[in-house]
Amino acid sequence: TNAEMNALMTRQPPNPIYPWINSTRYEEDVPEKKRELCREALAVDPNFLPAYRCLAQVALLGGDVRQAAQLFRQVLDHNQKDTESWLTYTYLVRSDPVLFRSAVDEVRRRFPHSNTAAQAQYSFAIAQDRPAGQIDALRKLIAEYSIGKYKSAADAATRLFVLEDESDPDAARRLAHTCLGKMGKDEDWKAAAVYADAMANAGRQLAAGRAAEALATLDTIQADEHPAGAARLEALRARALEASGDGAGAYR
Repeated sequence: TNAEMNALMTRQPPNPIYPWINSTRYEEDVPEKKRELCREALAVDPNFLPAYRCLAQVALLGGDVRQAAQLFRQVLDHNQKDTESWLTYTYLVRSDPVLFRSAVDEVRRRFPHSNTAAQAQYSFAIAQDRPAGQIDALRKLIAEYSIGKYKSAADAATRLFVLEDESDPDAARRLAHTCLGKMGKDEDWKAAAVYADAMANAGRQLAAGRAAEALATLDTIQADEHPAGAARLEALRARALEASGDGAGAYR
């Protein structure tokens, strides 16, 4: 209750934990009260790091990304080896492209060839506005980090396959077989390779005027067993149905 929290905050000697704990009761509803309490905590102990995190949250809530980043750097300055804090920092500045790029580069310098660096780069890659930008960043990530060793690299390869399946199916097919060669027991990459091969075969059959064969090839693909979704598969199936004379089926 308010009375209990106020009583704790009057204890002597002063303890920064009490105003900070009190601040957690005021999240998005009363940010000014949250800010006030966290400042009280810092007045008691300027090195009380949770209070800097708290003030960064309030700044971010108000849309001031740069102030939030500056406040959170106080945490990092006290503990520069805290990888979780570095990842939180990159997340905080993700809406500012310049700060985001700078933060990711700094994480790479501080923690080279680490899960932390791979995760930061993956966050940067998927934050790109254009698919082409995402593809470029994802390719660089999996070129630098092994998909068999780094989870973020494996996630990057899966996302890259989906993007390339839409923009460059041949590149997606090569990627699937490359990843399958590195992770031969991975069922997802087995399904991706089978899907990519079948789509390529069906495309060649359709181009050669063998629509029935193309449909038979497409029917071997289980839409729920590959990571790219069904959009391109159904579009190719519609073309094959139209070529075979089934306009109504193609429309469906």
